[in-house]
Amino acid sequence: MSQLKKDSNEALSVTYHPGFACNLTCSYCYQIDSNGLRPQNKRDKTITTEQMASFLAGYARDMRKSEFSVTYLGGEPLLYIKDILEFHRCLSGFMPINGSFLVTNGVLINEENIKYLKMIDCYTIQITLDGSEDVHNMYRKTKSGWGSYRKIVDSIRLLLQEDFYVSIRINVTSVSVNSIESLLDDLYINLGHPNNMSIYFALIDNTNMYHDSIKESNEYIDKYVNAYRVAVKKGFKVSRPGHSGYCSTCRTPRSELGYQPEGVVLTSSGKLYSCWDSAGQQSMEVGNVIDGYNPAAYEKSWVQCGYLDCNKLSQREAINSVILMLKDEFNMTL
Repeated sequence: MSQLKKDSNEALSVTYHPGFACNLTCSYCYQIDSNGLRPQNKRDKTITTEQMASFLAGYARDMRKSEFSVTYLGGEPLLYIKDILEFHRCLSGFMPINGSFLVTNGVLINEENIKYLKMIDCYTIQITLDGSEDVHNMYRKTKSGWGSYRKIVDSIRLLLQEDFYVSIRINVTSVSVNSIESLLDDLYINLGHPNNMSIYFALIDNTNMYHDSIKESNEYIDKYVNAYRVAVKKGFKVSRPGHSGYCSTCRTPRSELGYQPEGVVLTSSGKLYSCWDSAGQQSMEVGNVIDGYNPAAYEKSWVQCGYLDCNKLSQREAINSVILMLKDEFNMTL
């Protein structure tokens, strides 16, 4: 999950997917199914944005929340900027929004979209890089086959100049991990060490379209930990490599204990999902904004993010190793 969100206890966390179309063809995309297809998110014209906002406000009140924090996610969410503006307008009419966040690939960042983001007070942005320029461009191409690295770095620079806070997610694979130092040197040359920028490294999960056979080896984990060591020594601000093991959105609901999700994942079709990882996937919805959550769907369709998955023990080990290293070697607590 994203490093962006630091929700207050008063805020209901809302993740809104306006659509799943994308302008890049990342080879490991977790949203692509085994047939190479992206989620289909057909807008239900009988469900209005006003109805979505009304459901969220009612759910927030039920959870004794007094405000929202909203993350906009895709696909590429900037392809749907007008939809985002309308969603924000409707939602803020019911309850204050204390923080809007955007997860974008950065290619569509320009003066016009920056103007729109400022209109909704969306000043925290997450953008992903996949290693040094040559490695990144191998994984993350435009649909016409061009590399995207230089455009993304230019976009980050523009956002920093416009006083946005940029969290750079650096994806780590057995290939990209060997290019981290070169990437960091290039980021310093092009961006420096501004106060409104931080980086973190994310281990890429195996997906339908991507498999890394050595991702659980001790050598791989050691290289991942060393990426943080190198970043700190080079003067970069780093953020926590993963959440603390508790996710209020996708933690398993316990209706017998009166527990309901403290965060909502919603698509523009009005369907509800347990987690970013399952949003938009066929038959994985766990409710909708008209009828609410459907407990009967939980057993089959309730998905949890990677850190909570007991099969991701190597990921936990790597994250814990980073936290211990930063504490022992740099007296840093994230």
